[in-house]
Amino acid sequence: MAFKINTNVEALNAYNALVKVNAQTTKAQLRLATQKRINSVADDTSGYRVGKELEGKVYIMKAAQGNIGSAKNMLSTAEAALSSVNDLLIQIKGKVAEATDPTKNLSALASDIIAIGD
Repeated sequence: MAFKINTNVEALNAYNALVKVNAQTTKAQLRLATQKRINSVADDTSGYRVGKELEGKVYIMKAAQGNIGSAKNMLSTAEAALSSVNDLLIQIKGKVAEATDPTKNLSALASDIIAIGD
């Protein structure tokens, strides 16, 4: 008695073609979803490494940009405080100028200057 093995080569070829097309479709969908040509090391090893280095540089630049924004805010606060001090000094100069008028009460002007200084 002889054993006979039945094979369906056409079905096996069709299945292999389907697996290949599904893999390509999955890869294309991933590229569309991430908007990146290289999503893993398997796509392009040197390109993946370069991409990761560039991503690192982008993160560093974003952090630097945040630091610059913080410094700008701090300088803006310091400028506002300096402007306020300048306004107080102008008021004090005005009171000193008023002190040259003999009709003004010098003790009242002195107390005003002390109040502004405080």
